[in-house]
Amino acid sequence: MIPTYQECMLPLLILLKNKGTLSLSECTNMLSEEFKLSAQERNELLPSKKQTIIKNRVGWAKFYLNKAGLVDVVSRGKYALSANGSQFLMSNPKVLTTADLMNIPEFLDFIRTNKEAETSLVESSQVKDVVAKTPEESIDENYKYIVQNLVDEVLDLVLQKDSDFFEKLVMDLLVRMGYGDGKVTRRSRDGGIDGIIDEDKLGLAKIYIQAKRWQKGNNVGRSEIESFVGAIDRQRGSKGVFITTSDFTKEAYEHTSTHVNLVKLNGRKLAELMIQYNIGVSIKSVYEIKKIDFDFFDE
Repeated sequence: MIPTYQECMLPLLILLKNKGTLSLSECTNMLSEEFKLSAQERNELLPSKKQTIIKNRVGWAKFYLNKAGLVDVVSRGKYALSANGSQFLMSNPKVLTTADLMNIPEFLDFIRTNKEAETSLVESSQVKDVVAKTPEESIDENYKYIVQNLVDEVLDLVLQKDSDFFEKLVMDLLVRMGYGDGKVTRRSRDGGIDGIIDEDKLGLAKIYIQAKRWQKGNNVGRSEIESFVGAIDRQRGSKGVFITTSDFTKEAYEHTSTHVNLVKLNGRKLAELMIQYNIGVSIKSVYEIKKIDFDFFDE
């Protein structure tokens, strides 16, 4: 199991005592060995996909230890045990948490001038059996929660609209995604081809679209997939996208064609793409998370 950032703090101090000056990557690799993390655990990313969870947690352990005066930043991206850190380890502590850091004057000065940090750290120290998360993890998880709620709202609104609206929505989304110019066709007698995307200006390459605005639980079956593939065959096409507001049965997901490349999008994936490409949604707030540009300071 990946340790929390609090579980990383004491091992990080001991590591710096034994190994001297180290980078964050070196600390992460050595602590991963000490905690016997599997390859999967070492490579597991934050929801933002920007950093591994273990490196993020070691980084925040280092940050709080530095604010407590137990770790020094000695050069670009390099850290070492401070004199206070050495003295602290002489007491042979068995565990180290943010609650313990609050007994250190330097750390108290830090949280008293940082109300957000004070609230977060006090709450995590008062709640038992809670896996304390780093600020990035909390932001990522809250962002994911907001997006999942938005997915549900988007789907509910789409289901309230009629089929004409849905077919146009699908075409607008695919065009916004960069697949080319599209048009709604309504070839209802030909396997339900609802739209065509021209991937090039001359229309030599086409993507055929079927859009099913079906209620949740009314899943698309294998027969509907086979019918759509047959319709693409009759157009001598090779690419298709089947989009539904519901989902597909297991048999429908497993259906493959040797000559038609077919993509299946269920309701949740459709809503996620709408959010990603700003179809039916607008940006409410933007938060930028910045980090030190070491190149600037090295000039």
